[in-house]
Amino acid sequence: MKILLVANGYPPTAVGGVETYTAALSRSLAEQGHSVRVFCRESDFSRPDYEILLEHQDEIAITRVANDYKHATSFRQTFSDPRIDQIFSDFIQAEQPDLIHFNHFIGLSAHLPFIAVNQHIPSVITLHDFWPICHQVKLIDWQGRICPGPAFNVQCSVCVVGGPAHQNTSTIFWKSARLAKHVLPASLRRSLRAVLPGGGDTSPWMDSSPQIFRDRLKIFTQAVLATQRVLVPSEYVRTQLNNNGFPIQRIDVVPLGIALRPDHPARKTPPDRLTFAAIGPIQPIKGMDIAIKAFSKVPGDHLRLKIIGRHDLYPRDHIEQVFKMAQADPRVSIEGPFDPAERAAIFDTFDILIVPSPAPETFSLVAHEALVMGKPVLAARLGALPEIIQDGNNGFLFEAGNDVQLAELITSLATDPGLKEKLSPPGKTKIITTEDHARQIESIYNQVVKASS
Repeated sequence: MKILLVANGYPPTAVGGVETYTAALSRSLAEQGHSVRVFCRESDFSRPDYEILLEHQDEIAITRVANDYKHATSFRQTFSDPRIDQIFSDFIQAEQPDLIHFNHFIGLSAHLPFIAVNQHIPSVITLHDFWPICHQVKLIDWQGRICPGPAFNVQCSVCVVGGPAHQNTSTIFWKSARLAKHVLPASLRRSLRAVLPGGGDTSPWMDSSPQIFRDRLKIFTQAVLATQRVLVPSEYVRTQLNNNGFPIQRIDVVPLGIALRPDHPARKTPPDRLTFAAIGPIQPIKGMDIAIKAFSKVPGDHLRLKIIGRHDLYPRDHIEQVFKMAQADPRVSIEGPFDPAERAAIFDTFDILIVPSPAPETFSLVAHEALVMGKPVLAARLGALPEIIQDGNNGFLFEAGNDVQLAELITSLATDPGLKEKLSPPGKTKIITTEDHARQIESIYNQVVKASS
């Protein structure tokens, strides 16, 4: 079968969760004898938008389209882009794939599934997060609060500019802002955003309106439902999409596969030390500050906390705050990102994983990996995490954002060595391998192609 996977990026230049998943699935499908192509967005401020880059990784042909909205003046252009539409239309007309698997539309266009329909190519979509209903991706508003979604009369347009005060800025400001879009190079605008309040989280030169967001939801809803199968990684995602207008009978829960193996020869941590770890980028939605704050409340020279992940992102003021908190406790270390190939070795360096996210996780790959490696998990009772963590079985749950509750759990594990031994991860959580997942996806492809023939 000739399969096209579409995503918001692809390794090695993009290594987020969706990009890593797309690469792993591509390799698995290629190993099964399928002809695999990838069409993705490439973020590169050194290149003009819409420049096309071609490359091969093993047996996989990758077409990257540079797009950083360098000349965009309206928020509409971030989800409805005629140039991307034309490039994609020409591409699939030339390639003629048997099936298209959409994985993300960031930096692309919501119209891509319609183009597939017009060219009579069946398609599947995996919604890894809430991008179709939330331009913030995680259903978290500009103040960091959990949002129910656009169906609940929330003001999505406020999040683009970072609050009502910015939204009510005068017409003169917006005219000046739009002029800046045309005068200043994109790389300079990006640098300026990094020093503005909020550290670059908002787009001060991107005009928006409530009508644009009503249109956005309508277009994305129709686009997603234009595909033959809608897949999500957890029941939580399924419920939230249904709450925002997507028919629940159209959505299938298909958990992602895990690459780590439980038979990995684990290296024991020092017996006189108990090491906790939080893995992920240092960003507000990941709650590394919550983990450090909780850990610092617990005395004990035998305790360690590792913060493992990227810290070259935004907002810079949050990252600086996390570093200051870590430096105040010599038992805490910030270790930066790691090579994915070294993932098993990284898990050998700690005993218990903390997932402190104050924003809802839609699957939590790292929590699944910890469980399959026999590591108990302390997780926020939010999003998809309660679906996999059972209190007292494979870990413990605490109220999201509550560092006092988390500190109490850390204290219990630190003072009662037998408590950790009573936990038996992965517990009742069923975890599938990447190979099993790929076979499940392959089966879905076959069903869709057969039904469309």
